[in-house]
Amino acid sequence: MYKKDYFIKFLGKFTISERRKLQILQEIQFFFNKIKITKKPNQTHFLQYKDYVLKSFAFSSYCFKLSCLNKYLEFLKMEKFKYKYKKNYAFNEEFLTFNDYKKLLKNTTEKENLIIQTFFLTGIRFSELKKLTKESLINKFSFFNKSSYREIPLHSNLKKDLKFYCIKNNITSGPIFLSNYKKPISYTALRNLLKKIAKKSKVKMSKVAKTHNFRRLFILYASEHLDIEEIQAIVGHSNINTTFGYIPVDKKIVLKKINKKFMYNKKATTD
Repeated sequence: MYKKDYFIKFLGKFTISERRKLQILQEIQFFFNKIKITKKPNQTHFLQYKDYVLKSFAFSSYCFKLSCLNKYLEFLKMEKFKYKYKKNYAFNEEFLTFNDYKKLLKNTTEKENLIIQTFFLTGIRFSELKKLTKESLINKFSFFNKSSYREIPLHSNLKKDLKFYCIKNNITSGPIFLSNYKKPISYTALRNLLKKIAKKSKVKMSKVAKTHNFRRLFILYASEHLDIEEIQAIVGHSNINTTFGYIPVDKKIVLKKINKKFMYNKKATTD
């Protein structure tokens, strides 16, 4: 990294946590590794990197990476090249669709298939995947998260296939999805796995860069079949408005329903 020590001192001027400083440094080092330079970067390097992250990462990750790079541009006194973006989380083209999901399933191994279906059929977060254990297939898939108790219903066919997978792979206890080192699969390993499947399936990689997109798809699909309170309980939202935020409202469809279901009593006019 160009002038790393000076950049660290520069970050010391701001009231940001040590963890955040470390994240910024890691992102800037990632930038240098990707662009493959050691000298002072120029506008061309920054534009190349911007194109790369836009194509390779989900919108929120893209914003985070560029916000870190903006700090470095500030340090280099190259503010005119700083990236401007809106944090618009209704970035619909980046969301996973049901058709994308079906494409992904066609290009998977047994383990990959089960991981993807587990995310879609349960709406769990990545951090909760390790809580899916051999024991939870016998008893119930439940845990405490943010001081609240959650019980996740498992689709009967998924549960059956997970049990069979455990027998085949000699998993007698603990987490079901493991790395080659018999430890719970890491986020980086899983993301790389999903990107590989996306490439084979011709699905935009940024759509699978975050497992959260499967959670979003679960909520969206579940909204057609379950009550909103049931979905809230499954996904563990403390506020029901958070659950509503995942479900887009098509105003044309709403108007169609109003016109069809609501009675309009036209008042006769008199001359």
